[in-house]
Amino acid sequence: MKAGEKYGRLTAIKETRKNHNYLAYWLFKCDCGNEKELRANSVKAGEIKSCGCLQKEVSKKNLTTHGGSYTNTYKTWQKMRARCLNKNDKHYYNYGGRGITICERWNDFANFLEDMGERKEGMSLDRIDSEKGYCKENCRWATKIEQQNNRRDCHYVEINGVKKTLTEWSRIYNIKVATINYRIRNGMTDVEAITTPKRINQFK
Repeated sequence: MKAGEKYGRLTAIKETRKNHNYLAYWLFKCDCGNEKELRANSVKAGEIKSCGCLQKEVSKKNLTTHGGSYTNTYKTWQKMRARCLNKNDKHYYNYGGRGITICERWNDFANFLEDMGERKEGMSLDRIDSEKGYCKENCRWATKIEQQNNRRDCHYVEINGVKKTLTEWSRIYNIKVATINYRIRNGMTDVEAITTPKRINQFK
C-alpha cells in the first residue's frame, strides 16, 4: 500500500502503527471528508470501503425503500451487520473482531432477502463454517439445536495428526474453552491456544 492509493471511498494517507501481530494500520481520508485509522489489509481486500458513511447510506436507503424494514428477517440482517461492523456491539469481539466479514452483495437487504428468503419461526441465521463470513454459500436458516451443534467449540482442530473438537482438547489439556477462545481472539492460532500451558492467575 502506498500513500495516495484509493480503495472504494478511502484514500491512503500514511501508515500509523502496527499491532502485536504486525498488521499495519493506516490513516485514510474518506470521500465524505472524514479521516480514520483502519487496518490496511481489510481496506485493501475490500472489506472496508468507507469511514462508515457508506454503511449509513445503505441502511437509510433500505429503511426508506424496502417494505420489510420491520420484519424478523430485516432485524436478523441488521443484527448480522452490527456484530460484524459495529465495534460498540457487545458481540463484535467474536465476529468482526476476529475477522468475520459480510459479502458485498449483502450490503443491500433486498439481496439478502433474495438469497435467503424470509426467516421462518424458530429459525435463526447460521454460518455453515463458523470460521468463514456471511454469504449465500455459507449461510442457512437453522434451528437452535442445529446452531448449537455448529458452535466454534464443536469444530475440529488437528494436533500431531489427531483431530478433536475444541471441547475435547480443552479437557485433555485442562484448559477451559473460554480461555482457548480468548487466546484465539488475541492472536494465537488454534493449536497454540490449546497447547500453551496455563499461567498462574491466567484469565479463566
